[in-house]
Amino acid sequence: MKKPEYTTICKNGVTYMMRNGVCKNISNVDDSVEEVTFGDGIDIINIPEGNVYEQVKRICIGESVIGIHVPNSLFPNVREVKSSNDRYPSGTMLTEKEFSFGKERICLKNSFCLKKDETLDLKGIYGIEGRALKKCNAGSVANTEDVKMFDRYAFSQTKLPGRKLPDEYGVRMIGTMLVDMNKGCRKFVIPEDTTSIAGDIYIYSTSTIDVRCSNEVFFRYSKILFWMRDCNIILNSRDHIDKSVFEKLNGSNIIFNTENDEYTVVDNIIYTKDMKTIVKCNRTGEENRKVVIPDTVTEIGDYAFANNSEITELKIPGSVKKIGACAFASCVNLRSLKIENGVKELGNTCFVCLTALEELKLPGSVEVVDTVCNIQGKNRYIEINEGTRKVKLWVNPYPNLNNSFYASIKLPKTITGFSRTGRNELAGIRVAVLDSEDVPKNTLLAMIPLNRPKPGIFHFGFEEAIKNELYCIQTPKRRIFIPSDITEPQLARINDALNNIGSAIPANLFQDCKNTNQKLPMAFLEWQQSRDEVTEKYLKRNRKKLVQALILADMDEELARFLNTGIFQKKEMEDVYGMIAEADGMEMSKAYALNASAGKEKNIFRI
Repeated sequence: MKKPEYTTICKNGVTYMMRNGVCKNISNVDDSVEEVTFGDGIDIINIPEGNVYEQVKRICIGESVIGIHVPNSLFPNVREVKSSNDRYPSGTMLTEKEFSFGKERICLKNSFCLKKDETLDLKGIYGIEGRALKKCNAGSVANTEDVKMFDRYAFSQTKLPGRKLPDEYGVRMIGTMLVDMNKGCRKFVIPEDTTSIAGDIYIYSTSTIDVRCSNEVFFRYSKILFWMRDCNIILNSRDHIDKSVFEKLNGSNIIFNTENDEYTVVDNIIYTKDMKTIVKCNRTGEENRKVVIPDTVTEIGDYAFANNSEITELKIPGSVKKIGACAFASCVNLRSLKIENGVKELGNTCFVCLTALEELKLPGSVEVVDTVCNIQGKNRYIEINEGTRKVKLWVNPYPNLNNSFYASIKLPKTITGFSRTGRNELAGIRVAVLDSEDVPKNTLLAMIPLNRPKPGIFHFGFEEAIKNELYCIQTPKRRIFIPSDITEPQLARINDALNNIGSAIPANLFQDCKNTNQKLPMAFLEWQQSRDEVTEKYLKRNRKKLVQALILADMDEELARFLNTGIFQKKEMEDVYGMIAEADGMEMSKAYALNASAGKEKNIFRI
């Protein structure tokens, strides 16, 4: 599409280039003009770098202006801003009023091109925009303590003089503002009089930061905290630290250089002073670290142990009532976790990505288990105990579509159902183990996701088939198998049947297999659980094919049991023995087939 042409407006010796109601440039300013006015139809100004008008000493902003973005270099010698607009105050620089959390704050937009004999006065300035200081070469800076918000980029385009500090400090300061860290350094000292820190500073992993300024200044902008990994942060001030700060520092250690009035450290775990809340667990460099939480603790904070790869064993006492969000997330070497009855509240994803933990048992005192844990890595079993009323597992955004193991969950009677539309509430689960023959409503829909892989190989044994080919609901009396590759209408029909009659559902769901190659393996698995008439007739029609398949799978005991059902007549048993005789092993099946084909008593030996 062709861009609309520019239109020009000429006022008081200034030519404004307009497009779609926006001033896109100023193409000319007469040599005698020292003042440029915006407003009265020139209400949105967005001008790129390029033109320079050194003769302009003053800009005027009218009431109608709603947005202004100009580079410093456009009017390098402007030293006065006259404004009748509440949004843009009058002064020596272009500033803008902003409202944040109900407070009025002044942000610097343009300092223009101050020279070495001039001073950049930041009195009353709360924040500095990214290009506000570009080509500003002021010889001194005043009132830096007023500034609270800026990024290091704002100071990377200026030659403002920095403070002289010892080399070991490793930081660049302009007045009381810390504007950057020296590249390549791993040890930093933040001076005591620091009043603000650039929000996008990058601190390398394994660095040591000696924080001598107030805690409020250091922790003011959480953005820098997320970048810190495996750092040692030494705090020297005793002023207030909000508990929420620790959750952003889950990858680094906090060291109190002086006694803190709010927190105490025991065995590298940081507690509130009353020992009731754990806010953070520092790393120590140990291996096989065992942690026993004292029974004074009632709460474990958000991210308190997150990403701690040292911990291998953990015991949580019944005194703990609340475990915060992500409290133990990604403790990848945690192999033993004991949670005593008493915990009532589990935070979102508090037990996710525990890849070394083979089983997770949650006490019945937790009424709702909502996206707190997942199946990943070695974690193959989740046990939910009596008392819990709702379960929803965390969905791994990158599920393994070719599982080398199957995962199961034990559900108590107090869980009576799942959402019909939510799906994935039992994400990653292949086997749901129940305490009764009543199946919680929509259990099947909770287990089987909308998008699932189509298996290409099918097995006759449960341990292999359940990994990728089947889902299973296990009651005290039987296993109910459902093929993973079925249509949504079939799934809805089976789910409704389970809702209505529970484990009394017929054991002939092999008929719903979309892939005909799966029917025989699944029918064989179903028939071993419940001798359904439809399934038995199907196996009779395919009995020789089944024998061949079981021989190939080296399933001796299963074949012997199948031969013991009376499906084969005496003459057929001779043929079966001939098929088995050529196979290696299969001694139990050979003995039974030989015995049956000879017409002797069937119960000579026990299978």
